Amino acid sequence: MDVTIRRLRPDDAEAYATLRREMLADTPIAFLASPDDDFVCDAAGARRILADGDHSVIFGACEPGLVGAVGLFREKHAKAAHKTTLWGMYVSPRRRRTGVGRRLVQAAIAHAETLEGVRAVCLSVSDDTPGARALYESAGFRRWGTEPAAMRWGGRFVDEHHMLLELATPRGR
Repeated sequence: MDVTIRRLRPDDAEAYATLRREMLADTPIAFLASPDDDFVCDAAGARRILADGDHSVIFGACEPGLVGAVGLFREKHAKAAHKTTLWGMYVSPRRRRTGVGRRLVQAAIAHAETLEGVRAVCLSVSDDTPGARALYESAGFRRWGTEPAAMRWGGRFVDEHHMLLELATPRGR
């Protein structure tokens, strides 16, 4: 079945909250949030973030059910509004290695390129997810630093790599 990548809307909140719970259970060390402290694991929280079109967007991979998602957040502070942050990247195990993740990342980058004044996309990726890091590197992201012991889960510490993609065609200054 073909997968459609599209921007999620507030009426997608229940499906996104369900996927969010799946992602946090499936790969807990890939995300800073956990089910107990995540603000979008319920439909009300998901609806709030999906309605914030000024600073945040989430793209979903639909077949027609939601099988993947990625968020893009733009800083509200004027001094940091030249960059966006890619977050919450996830593809359900049954759709991994089919190009869905690449298409989600491409959609987020393409959206960032439409934002006035945005020059870069930033992200952080767990050392425990080398496949995700390889995907980001293939999309042009470069690692600029590593935070040792950035997360602790299940009694173990995991490093997090910080990555940056400088946009080739930024709009405005």
